Formats: sequence, structure tokens, C-alpha cells
Amino acid sequence: MVIAVNLSQVTFRNTKHNYFSTWVYNALLIPLAAIGLLHPMVGVAAMASSSVNVVTDCLRLRKATSKPSWRQRQA
Repeated sequence: MVIAVNLSQVTFRNTKHNYFSTWVYNALLIPLAAIGLLHPMVGVAAMASSSVNVVTDCLRLRKATSKPSWRQRQA
């Protein structure tokens, strides 16, 4: 039960981080590139880094599931 709660907390934090990084990309960089204030390659690099960031955050969930719970440490 403790592992499930820990995993849900880490997943929720991960989702908030991914949402924020995606929002920054979509709300700021795409309009700047659309009106010509930002070079298109900067937008491409931001999109690629956003995708890498999402994948990296998802891979961090493996560490959260492999931690022993507090009951296992006491035994």
C-alpha cells in the first residue's frame, strides 16, 4: 500500500512537471515562431528537448517503484 501511494505521488508530480514544460513550449515558443520573432530551428530544438524531457521524466518513475517501503527497511 505504501509503495502504491508513493508511486501515485511521484506520478502526479511527474505529470505536473510535464504539463508545465509542454505549456511553456506551446504558449510561448510557437506563437513567437509563428509571427517570425523566433527562428524556426529554435522552435524545433525546443520541441525536441520537450519530448526528451517527457521521456526522461517517465523513466524516472522506475526509480520510484524500486525504493523499498519503510516497513521493509525496519525488518
